[in-house]
This record gives sequence, structure tokens and C-alpha cells, in this order.
Amino acid sequence: MTAASYLEAMASHYISGGEGNREDSDAIAGTDSFQLLLNPSLDGLRASLSRAGYEWRNLPLYRAATKGDWESVAPTDENYRCALIAEMKMSGEPVLHMAVAMGEKAIHFVEELVKVMRADEIKVRDRYGRTALHIAAAVGNTKAANMLVQKNEDLLHERCDRQRLPATQAAVFAQRETLDYLISAAADNNYFSLNPFPNQNDVKLLNNVIYSEYFDVAMNLVMSHPHLATKIPDMAETPLVAVTETPAAFAAIAASISGNV
Repeated sequence: MTAASYLEAMASHYISGGEGNREDSDAIAGTDSFQLLLNPSLDGLRASLSRAGYEWRNLPLYRAATKGDWESVAPTDENYRCALIAEMKMSGEPVLHMAVAMGEKAIHFVEELVKVMRADEIKVRDRYGRTALHIAAAVGNTKAANMLVQKNEDLLHERCDRQRLPATQAAVFAQRETLDYLISAAADNNYFSLNPFPNQNDVKLLNNVIYSEYFDVAMNLVMSHPHLATKIPDMAETPLVAVTETPAAFAAIAASISGNV
């Protein structure tokens, strides 16, 4: 499986509700959604959309999004634009999310769609309460993440149904580049500049950074936001527990200690 194919598989699997950053590529490749990307057919696409809860009438939008074909659906006037946004909002999986999940292949589609959407419209959520920024974080689409944040900085602090920030989502899926961008963007946000991670469940951000073995990022988070290391999140372990469950953390700590001796 090529890197591009894996990205498409991961994106498609995630869009349909998959979670976790340690997915097996062969398992993903075996899903209906991935096979559909490789061998699209009208009947197969219709059946897959139906199983996933998509609206059949949105088929042209989804096909255009997966191919990055903005020109075929670009609105020609305000009425068409409003109809496009309304149709997207009625779906359990907005076309914006689908296009973002496709990565570089559909980045032009994302760019143009973001341009025609208002700042409040960009906060549309999927059936799991995720914004398009959560999707960008999960698949490592940093370009799309930047476009979305530039349109509406509030997305940085929107939580999905699982109470995850986009930055937490990037950590869960081990997307280092996008994680770095989201943490930096949250720190630069005017409203949240002093405390960009105020919720006790944001401790999950630090935990997942540790699980993904980004220990330099974890240290910077603790130094900048000490409360993340001391608060106890709802229904989750503390960062200390995360460290004890990550063997590589001990080697990193030992190396740090020896380097300072």
C-alpha cells in the first residue's frame, strides 16, 4: 500500500467513526469505504453512503470532495451558495469534513469551500460532534488546519462529543506537525493567550502527547501550563499514570537526567 493510499484509507476510516492512532493498515484497507475509493461504482457508492447515513442527494458533493473537484460544485451566486451550505449542514458527515480528510488531494477544494463559507458556518459538526479542524488534526492535514483557523480561531477550542480539543485529536493520532501547529496557534489566540487549555479534560492532551512519545512537547506543555500536570480529568488517568504506561518515557527521563549531571 502506498503512502497516499494509506492516507486515503485512514481518512475514510476515520470519517466513518474510527478512533485511535495505532490502526492496522491492512484492516483499514479491507473496509468498504477504502475499497470504494479504489474502485468507485455508482451502486457501490450509493450502498456505502446509505450504510454510513449519508444523504443520497448529496452524492455529487461527496464525489467532488473525494476527487478534489471544486469546479463541478462551485456556487455561481448567493442562492446557490446558501443551498450548498444548507445541504452540507443537513448531512451527518459534512462535505467540508470529507474534503479535509482527503488531505493534499482535495486541498484546493477545501480552500475554495472555506472561502465561500462564513466564519460561523465553518463550525459545522459531524455526527460525532467533530468540527473540520478535528478531522484535519486526525489525518495530519496541517494546510487545511491553518485555513480553518484563519477563518475562525474559535475552532481551536471547540470540543467534540468525546471532549477532545483538535490538539488532543492530533496527539491521539500521532500527527506531530499538526499537533505543533495547533498548540502554537492556541497559545497565540488572543482570548486564550494566558490559558489556552482551561478545561480539566484538557489533561487528556498531555496524556496523549506522552502516549505518542512526544516527550519534548509534553515537557513544553508542562512548563507553559503547569495545571495540566496536576489536574485530574473526568474518567481518565493522570499524566503520571500515562508516563508509567509508556516505557519509552523512562528512557527519555534517564537520558535527560544523565545529560544534566
